[in-house]
Amino acid sequence: MLPRRTRVAVSCSLAIASATAMGCASTVANLTVVSTKNVDFSASYERLERASESDSRTWLLFIPLGGEPSGVQAATALLESQDADYLTNVEVREGGWSLLAISRGWVEVEADPMRRTK
Repeated sequence: MLPRRTRVAVSCSLAIASATAMGCASTVANLTVVSTKNVDFSASYERLERASESDSRTWLLFIPLGGEPSGVQAATALLESQDADYLTNVEVREGGWSLLAISRGWVEVEADPMRRTK
């Protein structure tokens, strides 16, 4: 068993860390169809397994390290990674967390990719 002084110090440290740590996530948009190129909807497409992609940025002492998180970049990365032509049933979420001087924010796109059948 730890000495009383050590237990109090650990408890206080955990309480301070809990009080300064904040995080949240929320749904920004629900979209029916998303594409970054022209799509021929009269053609035949196959639905791929639901997938997600995200774009994020870290801050250190209020200094951004990287570009602003973008839903368009996340959707484009999802289209490219799945070799898809368009996305259906798209859900766009954003979130972030902060712990003292370090913060992280992100945008996540989750959707059903559609690929043209050959």
